[in-house]
Amino acid sequence: MENFNIQRFGNVCSRLVMIRKQEYLRTFLELMLVFTFLSVFACNPFKLEALSNEAYQLAFLNISGLFGIISVIYIVLGGSMIISDLKTKQQKIDELLLPASNLEKFVARAIGSTLLVVVILVVAFFVADLLQMLINMLLHKGTFASMTVMAKDTIMKTRNFDITPYMGESGMSISMTMTLLILTPNAFYILGGMLFRKSAWLKTSLALVLLSIIVFSLFVGYGYLVYKYTDYVVYIPEWISNKWFSLIFNIVQIVVCYYFAYRIYCRLQAINTRWLNI
Repeated sequence: MENFNIQRFGNVCSRLVMIRKQEYLRTFLELMLVFTFLSVFACNPFKLEALSNEAYQLAFLNISGLFGIISVIYIVLGGSMIISDLKTKQQKIDELLLPASNLEKFVARAIGSTLLVVVILVVAFFVADLLQMLINMLLHKGTFASMTVMAKDTIMKTRNFDITPYMGESGMSISMTMTLLILTPNAFYILGGMLFRKSAWLKTSLALVLLSIIVFSLFVGYGYLVYKYTDYVVYIPEWISNKWFSLIFNIVQIVVCYYFAYRIYCRLQAINTRWLNI
């Protein structure tokens, strides 16, 4: 069963959703409550007066950055939960005996840690938007505004602006760049989720910080030695700052992380016989 069968893959995805339904529901409720609280609090719930549409737009604009940060953190850390449900020996046995190929099971879990995470986030935002409109209508004498409509209007307006840093670049290129900037750390956390079985998000974060410090220290140390003890000049090629190099570099990182995560998944065992259990 090493080939990829769509019907088996669909069954694996359905099973994974059923197993994680409580976790997904809890995450949905947490995001919904956080978004609702922030949007209602931004409109000053203690000031029981009617608010204009401009006041609502300004309030939502002030918290849009916070919404974005929460969303990015949630999507990135979601990768570390790729095998979070395989905690006991019986759960691992059930996963190993599942009538599907390793590729099908791994792709289902990767989607559950990326695409499904985004779906839950979007649905939670829409529900929170409905709740905040209802609450603000009760608090502010029937006046309310929609964050979804405001976001849509803002996106439509910015398409007509001439933003200097993005001149000459298509909207597709910008969207691809932003998507890869989010998917790349998510891929690292998927690999970390396969390496670290307990508190994967925390251990992966610490590992990435330590790795970044080591790489930066080596680069700075090498540059210092070249500058101090040789006649050479440290030169950074211009093509490194090119957007296409950045896109290709991010794609390579994602592919490498997924490949090694898949290889680790293929070696998954019901009984951990490793001398170091992390």
